Amino acid sequence: MNGMSYSDLSELSGVSAGTLTSWSKGRSVPDLCLLFAVCHVLNPRGGGASIDYLIGLDEPMSSEQSQQAVSDTQQALSDTQQALSDTQSTE
Repeated sequence: MNGMSYSDLSELSGVSAGTLTSWSKGRSVPDLCLLFAVCHVLNPRGGGASIDYLIGLDEPMSSEQSQQAVSDTQQALSDTQQALSDTQSTE
């Protein structure tokens, strides 16, 4: 965890140390919003560590990859909002 204790990560992310311990031991499943907070603390300059990396599925994202992921997500949200608007207009 970048040389950080659960206590440090808890303080910086706002996620309790007990919750972090429960996640790491598989006793509970992370809430998505809390998981994003932890990801951001672990890699703030790169836009946050990826969730895939945090749970062991992927290598860390570069800053460029992180920025592209944010851009792609924003575009998907915009497309979804437009599709919803178009659907409501035809009703």
